[in-house]
Amino acid sequence: MKRTGVVTSHTVRINDEQLTFELTRKAVKRINLRVVKDGTVKVSAAPRVPLHRIEAFVITEADFIRRARAQLAMAAIKRPDPFRYRNGDIFTVLGTSVTLRIQWVSAPKEEGCYYDTASGEVWLYVVADADEVHRRRILERFWRELGKKTFPPLLMTALEAMRQQGYKGPVPELRMRRMKSRWGSCMPSRPWITMNTRLLEGPREYIYYVMVHEAAHLLRADHSPVFHALVAHELPQWPMLKKALNDYFRNKPML
Repeated sequence: MKRTGVVTSHTVRINDEQLTFELTRKAVKRINLRVVKDGTVKVSAAPRVPLHRIEAFVITEADFIRRARAQLAMAAIKRPDPFRYRNGDIFTVLGTSVTLRIQWVSAPKEEGCYYDTASGEVWLYVVADADEVHRRRILERFWRELGKKTFPPLLMTALEAMRQQGYKGPVPELRMRRMKSRWGSCMPSRPWITMNTRLLEGPREYIYYVMVHEAAHLLRADHSPVFHALVAHELPQWPMLKKALNDYFRNKPML
């Protein structure tokens, strides 16, 4: 009897090509196949399924495997290089392209950040031996200060839109932090709204869309049709804004 959890490597021939896959025997109801980020084909099947049947299944999935590998290759090409916080690097502030300028200072107490809107330059004042992590930490101060100026007025506008639709609660506490997997969040029971400071790289209309989305959660915690109707009442074009937001940031490096 074949043991479960054992991973073995196998090769099948498809036309003039050889395709290698990793097979894991486990308690599953059907044969499963996936292509991971490095292009490896991983298959799982129950111990009772004969190898010839698994190999036949892999061959029938050849077109899917080719498409998946092509998509992964394209994604790797489009993946942006990490932001290095170097003098002359380009990024965006509220949708406007700016240039990062590094100015050395003699003491940590002199460190800080300044946005010269006239020249389109963000000046980063750091000690001479500041590494990339330290420069990112100083620039984060800039994002937080910008957030303190940008987010509150948008919150009050979005909150008024929700009051017109029945919200009678207090003004939620506004929080901000850098997030990797979401643009914002809402805790209606507190209440508070958290905004991703990365949004400050994009245009205000994208920020306002996220603010309206989170404010609507003060009335509906789910993503039901009723919830989307609340958002649409204030922003009928919200699906386009959502797509534009995600497209805008898709190929941008994470600052």
